[in-house]
Amino acid sequence: MRVLIAEDSAVERLMLERFVRELGHECLMAEDGARAWELFQAHGAEVLISDWMMPGLDGAELCRRVRAHPGAPYTYVILLTVLDDEEHTRYGMQAGADDYLRKPLRIEDLEMRLIAAERVSYLHRQLWDRDTRREHTHDALLRLAQQIAALNDAEQLETALLAEATVLLDGSAGVVSTWDEELASLTAVRSTIPDTRGEIAMQAAQRVGSRAVQRRGPAILNSSPQPAARGTIGPAALAVPLIHEDKLVGALAIISFAPGKRFTPDDAQLLLRLAAIGAAGLVGLDRARTARDADESGSSEPYRLPAMPTTLIGRDAEVERLSSDLLRSGAILLTLTGPAGVGKTRLALAAAARAADQLADGAVFVDLARLERPAQVVPAIAEAFGAPAESGLEGLQRAIAGRQLLLVLDTFEHVLGAASELGQLLTSCPSLKLVVTSRAALRLRAEHVVPVAPLAVPDLAGRLDLAELGRSPAVALFADRARAALPSFNLTDANARAVAEICARLEGLPLAIELAAARTNVLTPHAMQARLEHPLELLAAGERDRPPRHHTLREAIGWSYALLDTDARRLLRQLAVFAGGFTLEAVATVVFPAESAREVEEDRVLESVSGLLENSLVYRATSPVEGSRFRMLETIRDYAREQLEQSG
Repeated sequence: MRVLIAEDSAVERLMLERFVRELGHECLMAEDGARAWELFQAHGAEVLISDWMMPGLDGAELCRRVRAHPGAPYTYVILLTVLDDEEHTRYGMQAGADDYLRKPLRIEDLEMRLIAAERVSYLHRQLWDRDTRREHTHDALLRLAQQIAALNDAEQLETALLAEATVLLDGSAGVVSTWDEELASLTAVRSTIPDTRGEIAMQAAQRVGSRAVQRRGPAILNSSPQPAARGTIGPAALAVPLIHEDKLVGALAIISFAPGKRFTPDDAQLLLRLAAIGAAGLVGLDRARTARDADESGSSEPYRLPAMPTTLIGRDAEVERLSSDLLRSGAILLTLTGPAGVGKTRLALAAAARAADQLADGAVFVDLARLERPAQVVPAIAEAFGAPAESGLEGLQRAIAGRQLLLVLDTFEHVLGAASELGQLLTSCPSLKLVVTSRAALRLRAEHVVPVAPLAVPDLAGRLDLAELGRSPAVALFADRARAALPSFNLTDANARAVAEICARLEGLPLAIELAAARTNVLTPHAMQARLEHPLELLAAGERDRPPRHHTLREAIGWSYALLDTDARRLLRQLAVFAGGFTLEAVATVVFPAESAREVEEDRVLESVSGLLENSLVYRATSPVEGSRFRMLETIRDYAREQLEQSG
C-alpha cells in the first residue's frame, strides 16, 4: 500500500517511515498538513497517517479535505495524538478518521492498524472499481449506439463493436463471426488478433464462440486445455451470441493474452449488452440492404400497407379529399379523430393507398395499439423502416431524411406523450407525410385535425324508396356485410324499413352496423330491430381477425373509457342520464350538485366537458330549434349507463 505520513516532528517522521517500510509498504513523507495535501492530490494514498497537532493545516482539517476529495478511492485515515480524552476522539472521528494511534508509537500497534487498513482499502477499491466500470459501461454503450446510428456499413459497425468491447473488458483482441443457418456454422468476418498470435487465438475464439451459439448465452474459456507454442498457455476468451428479435446473427468473442487474466460472469453480462446493440445494428443494415436490392430489381411493392379484407363503403368523398391533401408539397400531418368504431383506420388506409402511388418511397403503416408507453413509439417506427430500435429519434430522422413517403400511425390516443417527437420528425424531414388515427388530437402546430363522422343514415320520417335506400351509405354497408354472413340476403321491400331503423338506431356507426349485419345468419332484420333496446348485448362476437379492441362494440368503447382519468369517467357516467343531449348549464348541475349553476365558473364546466369532447366521447350538435347542445352517440350512452349502474 502507499502510505502518506504527515508529521511535523522530524524524529517521529523518520521513525514512522522506518516502521512502514519494514512492514513492506511504500512511503510518502510530508513535514506539515499543507505539504501532505499537495502530495495526496498529486499521488493519492491508500493510508494517511497524520499528526493531530501541526502548524497551519492540522490533522483534522487534512482529514476533512481527503474525505471531500472527488474522484479518488477510499483512503484509510489514522490520526496520531498525545491527547487521551473522549472529546478529541469524537472530534477526530467526525472529521472522517478511521482510527487513532497514541504517542509514543510501537511498531506492533502500527502493524495491526495497517492490516486493518489494507482489508478496508481492498473492499473499498473493489466497490470503486465496480462503480467506475459501470460508468465506463454506460459510456461505451452510448458511444456504440451513436456510432451504429451513424454507420451505414457492416464492416465499420463490426470494427466499432470490437473496439468498444475490447477496451471495456480489458482484452487484447476480438473476433466477430456470422452465423450460416444452412451450414449451421460460424464464419469469422472481422478480427483484430495480431498475426503473431493468430492461429492459437483464433482457435480459442472459434471454440468459445461455438459454445456461446450452442448455449444461446455467454461462454468463458479461462485456460487452454492444450499448451500453446513456446510453453505458454492459451489466451483467456469470452464469447456471447449476437441475437436480435430471436434471430441468431453470429457471435462476438474477446481474447486476452495477459498472464493470469480471467473473465468473469460480470464481464459476460457487459459483453451481452454490447452485443445486443451490435446485433440490432447488423440486422437493421441487412434489412435495409434487402430493401434496396428489392427496389433496384423492381420486385418490391410500391408501398407497405396492410390489405383490407372488405370494401370501404360510403367514404369516397373523404378518400378523395384526404389523398389530395396528402399530395400537397411540404410536410403534412393529418390526424383523423372520432369515436370508437367510426372507421378512422379504414379511411386512413384507403387515402394512404391512393396517395402512395404518387410518392417515390410509398407508404409505411405502424400499428401502435400493442404499445404500452409513449417511449415505445419511436422504436416501433424505426423497426418498420428496418432501422435499429435503439438508434432513437436521431437515427429515425436519418433513416427518413430525403425520402418522399407517407407514414400511417394507427391508434395514437394512448401514447399521446410521444406527439412532440412526431413534431420534431416533421421539422427535420420536410418531405414526410403523416396520417395519424386517434380518438384525441395530438395538439401539434403542424396538425390538421380531420373529424371522422358516422355514415349518413336514411330519413325515416317519409316513405322509404327501396332504390334510394340502397344508396344510403349506412344501409349499403349493412347490406354488404349481411351478404358476407348470409349470401342469400337481399334488401327488399319487406326488410328495408327494419334495416333503415337499425342503421338509424346505431347512428351510422360503421363498426356497430358491421357487427349487427354479421348477425343476419341467425336473426332477421325485424328480430334484430326488436333486440336493439340493449345494443351492446347484440353487437358482440364479430370476426376473429378484427383487432381485439373491435371484437365487440363494448370493447371498442371500453378502450376509450379506460384512457380517461377518474374524474372524466365519473362525468361520462353521470351524463348518461341525459337522453336528448345536454347544455353546459345541465353539466354544472350534474357535476357540482351542491352548487347552483350560477356559482359554478364557466371555465370549470367547459374544462370538464372538453376532456370528453377531445376523446370523441361526446360531440356538439346545433339545430335551429334547440341551438347548440352536447350529445353522446346512443351506443356510447348505453355503455356509460352500464358503468353508472355498476358503480352504484
